Amino acid sequence: MDLAGSELLEIRMDNPGNAVHRVVFLNTSQLAGMVLPEKIRLELKLGSSVELLRDMIAQLRFAAEEKPAADLDRVLLANGDELFGRATDKTIRLATEFCAEPMSISTGNVRALELSPTHIARAAVQMWDGTVLRGELSPAALTFAVAGGPTLRLHAGEVLGLLRTDAVPPEDLVQKVDKLVAQLGAESHEDREAAMKELEALKGAIVPLLKKHLSSTDPEVRHRVKQLIEKLGEGEKPAGPDGPPGMFGGAAVIPGG
Repeated sequence: MDLAGSELLEIRMDNPGNAVHRVVFLNTSQLAGMVLPEKIRLELKLGSSVELLRDMIAQLRFAAEEKPAADLDRVLLANGDELFGRATDKTIRLATEFCAEPMSISTGNVRALELSPTHIARAAVQMWDGTVLRGELSPAALTFAVAGGPTLRLHAGEVLGLLRTDAVPPEDLVQKVDKLVAQLGAESHEDREAAMKELEALKGAIVPLLKKHLSSTDPEVRHRVKQLIEKLGEGEKPAGPDGPPGMFGGAAVIPGG
């Protein structure tokens, strides 16, 4: 693969004699591999150039400092590499023992995914609301676009986990909540109470969807939404920088692998 020097922080020749090299991107993504040219030409500021044997180089530095981006998806690979960018598959297919056919999960609704270190393709998928689904990835691979770098097709055996930053609820749920919240301002007391009961039945996962309605122009809606939020609690907390349990350290999401 070709990499642009403008997107790189450095290339470390971890083991020059055996051509084991590690590329570090400005966003702190890391990829291990081999730099192919046996000779590397450097243009000097003095105007001349020099050609060096690859095995004589310990490190190539392209920028003064890294520029990590907090809003990127994160993948941890089995070899210790860490990638930042975007998961590009529109859906994740998960085969479970409860469904005859693999279920199709919108990647946009996924907060995190952890793969078993001992059973290839065995996965735990954490949804936007904290729900965890377990099964086998089908196909057993993920596509990931490294920010400022290549798009990679990663086999399940190469991946430990994926942590996403912008998991969202399904659109049909968003529309349902919006419709029921609007009904909280209905003229009929029975309609308002019916909407309250339906929203309560959806439980704490909808709290983030309710909060935007705290600024409603209808005082009845604002009052009832506030009541719902207080009753349902704060809902599921978003995953922290280390992800859900088992993701990038901690207790395993998949018991026993």
